[in-house]
Amino acid sequence: MVTDGYVSFAQGDFSNVGNFWDMPDLVEIDLVDVRSLPPYIFNDLPKLQELTFNASLKSIGQYCFRNMDNLQKIKFPKRDPQSPEFSLSYYVFENTPNLTDVYVEDTAPFEFSFIGDENAFYPTRYTLHVPQGSKELYAAAPGWKEFGKIIEDGGSGAGIEDATADTATWRCTAVNGGVTICGAERMEILIATMDGKNVERLTAKTDCTTVHLPAGLYIVSAENHSVKVCVK
Repeated sequence: MVTDGYVSFAQGDFSNVGNFWDMPDLVEIDLVDVRSLPPYIFNDLPKLQELTFNASLKSIGQYCFRNMDNLQKIKFPKRDPQSPEFSLSYYVFENTPNLTDVYVEDTAPFEFSFIGDENAFYPTRYTLHVPQGSKELYAAAPGWKEFGKIIEDGGSGAGIEDATADTATWRCTAVNGGVTICGAERMEILIATMDGKNVERLTAKTDCTTVHLPAGLYIVSAENHSVKVCVK
């Protein structure tokens, strides 16, 4: 089923259903209970920012998610016990320059394998977010241990909202060449890169503060809340 900004697929294996290319308004894909994705399905979806793979998805074919400039994160909900393994073929995420984070909800690593090189699914490029207390398990597990960085933050991505998301007291918006934070007067603001390197630390002196930054992905934090910002 395809509606404005949304495409949904029926249960079972996904095969021979055509390609979904050049869909400028597509913002969400619902795989329902699909178990496998064949090659060359999704291409040039500029508005898609995240993917959530269902609990029973077992494999993704090559070149399945290509040319997605704004894709930033992938989420794995808790796995179906009947589908304990997951595999990626080569070049699944070709040309996804802003994809940086992978979130996993299982406390024990499920079987994860891939065929890859630096142009395919290259784990050292990504930060893996896992539930509290499970970092050592993932750091020792085949496939998972290849990720560039593994951190414990719940594994669901709930602690970091997209830029422009409202909080109880302040709001952050990406602007040309930086970010603007409003509603944070007298608050301490910390801006860091996605790998945890601090870029700016300041106390907002006015209701709206603009910080100039090079293009890239950042985490902006104040009063125990964080948002992820893509500066262009």
